[in-house]
Amino acid sequence: MEYSDFQTVILMEIPKIKDGQVFLAKDLFVGYDWAALSKNEKLSFGRYLKKQVLSKAVSGIAFVGNAGNGSAQYIKNGGNKQ
Repeated sequence: MEYSDFQTVILMEIPKIKDGQVFLAKDLFVGYDWAALSKNEKLSFGRYLKKQVLSKAVSGIAFVGNAGNGSAQYIKNGGNKQ
């Protein structure tokens, strides 16, 4: 999976998440097969998403900490921009 594919997933799936909803990176793979991705692809996507959120490249999403399994958690609190 390429970084352009990561951006496509983010732009397509974040608008579908309800405001106030806490989610994990894998939750953006509705309709995609998260299990089919390699561990490296999953980690790369997670790092990419976190970097995009922390740099404010994706608006309306905030990093809220880590889940019990170490996965980054995010909350939607508005829209998104490209």
